Amino acid sequence: MDTTRRVPGRAYQTVRDPERLLIEERAEALSAAGYPLPDDDPAMYAEQLLKEARAAARSSQLDGVAEETPLSAREVSQVLREVALGRLIMVRACERGWDEIYAERFQVNVEGWRISIHNDLDELDYCEECISPDGRRWSFDSGDRFGTDPIAMLSTWEHQTLERLLKAI
Repeated sequence: MDTTRRVPGRAYQTVRDPERLLIEERAEALSAAGYPLPDDDPAMYAEQLLKEARAAARSSQLDGVAEETPLSAREVSQVLREVALGRLIMVRACERGWDEIYAERFQVNVEGWRISIHNDLDELDYCEECISPDGRRWSFDSGDRFGTDPIAMLSTWEHQTLERLLKAI
């Protein structure tokens, strides 16, 4: 008669492992000597606990992507480049047009990207802020190194094309 306890939902070997037999014999001997065996052995649930921990880690990474990964100036620059190349559509997100603003922030929406661009005397100057569709944020900081502004990363042609598009909307 087989007196081995089985846990439902667990796969077992048909041929017993000799080391496992020694461990079980040792556990029975300790139990007979008066050492109590745990009712619930956490090692039996190690695989399940590991799967749950991995799932929790994965979900926290997905939930926290907006806080953990800041938006880079290069990503914002790439969005502006795609607008200049005509691959993305840009619409005005403020009441006044480009020619009505003298030295202020001009807001546009590029397929979910909210971008604020500084208009300096009717010229495209720099990007003040950008919020991506997933909520990540980039903002201009005067302490940033030279050339880290998304507008500064554009080529001359892309800069002129973007400025022409801003004046047209």
